[in-house]
Amino acid sequence: MSNENHINSTCLLVGKGFVLDVYLPALINIGINQIFIEKDDSTDNLKDRISKEYKKYILFINNQDQKKKVFDYTIIAVSPEKQYDLLLNKRYIKNTNILILEKPIAPSAIKAYEITKILDNYNIKYLINYSFRYAFWYKLLLSNIDKLPQNIELFF
Repeated sequence: MSNENHINSTCLLVGKGFVLDVYLPALINIGINQIFIEKDDSTDNLKDRISKEYKKYILFINNQDQKKKVFDYTIIAVSPEKQYDLLLNKRYIKNTNILILEKPIAPSAIKAYEITKILDNYNIKYLINYSFRYAFWYKLLLSNIDKLPQNIELFF
């Protein structure tokens, strides 16, 4: 998975599960070569889960340094409740150019509307993502698609 066409962009990944399995390969695939992950109590366990081929792209950053840095992209991939709380408290809003959120962005439609208003007031560019393209199970499904029974239809 080496990409010789690296772009000089920074990305902060917020979240420790799905982020590694789906976003990390995708970011490297498009050429982002500076991927930051916040240090916390689970960072040591996280380092063991990261494939060797990805480690050279990852920089662990503490909370105070993260607040001082401006990122080209910030991806928040946590539960809707946690994502809502982070955005309601304007965490990650002031130091990113483009915010990528997981859907659903909040635990209710009213709270999602509230979040979009906050982001609009800060004039933050954001998108709501739901991509499994790089997830292991998705790749497995695609590799076995010809073995599925004829009466099953898939829509992508």
